Amino acid sequence: MVDRDEINERVETPKQLAKRVGITERQVRYLLQRGDLDHVMIGSRIHIPDGAFRRFLASRTVKSCPDETRGPDYGGSRNGVAITSPGQSEAAAASARPGTADREQAQVVFAEWLQHRGRRTGPSIPLRSS
Repeated sequence: MVDRDEINERVETPKQLAKRVGITERQVRYLLQRGDLDHVMIGSRIHIPDGAFRRFLASRTVKSCPDETRGPDYGGSRNGVAITSPGQSEAAAASARPGTADREQAQVVFAEWLQHRGRRTGPSIPLRSS
């Protein structure tokens, strides 16, 4: 019979772990290099304690969404089907374009400045006569 303390002290090499869990040895060494996987050095060799890979998986496991965050049901709709919107309003689309509001404001300010100076168009370049 195996002693319980002896089970907790078992270690395996990266190659043994890779074969046991079905990944490459290179992937195991990458996890070791990043510090994601617990390991011990015995001399110059790397050994992974029993349970280290389970702890790694537990720390990386993504939890599913709880029932409270599910999307709304469409029971209030006559046919029970979700209705999509036709898209952004014109104002929302205009504000979504980068720099549109600034550009429009600059055009208004420039037009007011021209009007103040008595012009209706922007500056003109004088033509040279030959």
